[in-house]
Amino acid sequence: MATFELSQHWKFTRFDAMGSGTTPTALCMKRSAEWQIEVAKIPGDDCEAVTGWQSLTAGVGIDMANSTLRRVKGPAGNNGTIYRVSWADTKGGLGGSWGQLGRLTLTAQGTTAKRCLFLFRVDGSWNVRKDNRCRK
Repeated sequence: MATFELSQHWKFTRFDAMGSGTTPTALCMKRSAEWQIEVAKIPGDDCEAVTGWQSLTAGVGIDMANSTLRRVKGPAGNNGTIYRVSWADTKGGLGGSWGQLGRLTLTAQGTTAKRCLFLFRVDGSWNVRKDNRCRK
């Protein structure tokens, strides 16, 4: 469920950025506990300033060793790691990736299965992959 929730946040954050000019719209994501992810959608890209976080369904965590999205340091209490995806109107097109490509890898409590959200093109294209496909 958390993978679906997170993918919807990615989709709507990108949609909100389309036609909004060159100022990015970002989705900030962090691990608030081992099996809890929080997100925040913001104008701009300053994830360090976020104060209002929304929790996703519990039982899913971020696999920090296998996630390659850009990370920003944040305030004390979030282990110094916030992942960010941003979109804006770029030369790559409306809703293009604003400066980062990579993946956010998720694992579910009690299983070795992995899911990842993969931002793979500067035009903002992304998809959900699972298990071994998360590495490609």
